[in-house]
Amino acid sequence: MMLTLAVVVVLFTADFTSYAQHTCVKGGYHKESPSPESDIPEGTACHRFSSLSCCTAHTAALIQQEGDFELYGLRWNQCGDIPKTCLDYLKASSCFYQCSPCLGPWKGPFNGSVVGVPLCGSYCDAWFEACENVRLCAANWFTDFVRNKTTGYFVCRNTTCHTFATLYKDGRGLCETMWGDSYVSRGDDSNCMKMMFDGEEATCPTANSVLGSSIASSFVILFVIANLY
Repeated sequence: MMLTLAVVVVLFTADFTSYAQHTCVKGGYHKESPSPESDIPEGTACHRFSSLSCCTAHTAALIQQEGDFELYGLRWNQCGDIPKTCLDYLKASSCFYQCSPCLGPWKGPFNGSVVGVPLCGSYCDAWFEACENVRLCAANWFTDFVRNKTTGYFVCRNTTCHTFATLYKDGRGLCETMWGDSYVSRGDDSNCMKMMFDGEEATCPTANSVLGSSIASSFVILFVIANLY
């Protein structure tokens, strides 16, 4: 007697790209779903996400004014002033996390977390170049800050300040260290995203290629035939 067992597993992703571009991270300041935010002023850090945003105009305004301080009690300038060229990249990182509707496929195990979001290597390098002489007291911003019990604000665990160049070495080190395992640097600039798009308002302009490639390589038809005699 022969028993032929055919197991066919098919994973359909007909509208996966659309889904990914319409999903918000479930963080404390994220909206339930993305929608236009016409009140985010032009010329501000988060305006590029105004056409489809996971953050409110109010959250975008707080980032523009105080970075992460009003949101999380974290000041970026604990080791001194930060020049505008570097500050723009820090604000862009906050806007990207808070406002981008393209991070859904990389949601992490905890509310508000993302893991392995692919960033373009050239973007990481440009960010590093803009900030390499700026001084910080924390390399990993998830673990190297502690909350002051009196003020409730985050302060440096280690009060010694070092430059970006010392802490991160290069663009890859920056993108893959500052926010733990949230981001990875794609050195070949293929299938990746940028946190800041030069003069563009479009949200995550490379999201389609990112997800298209992921679907092609990861979502396949698995056909297994087992013959049992």
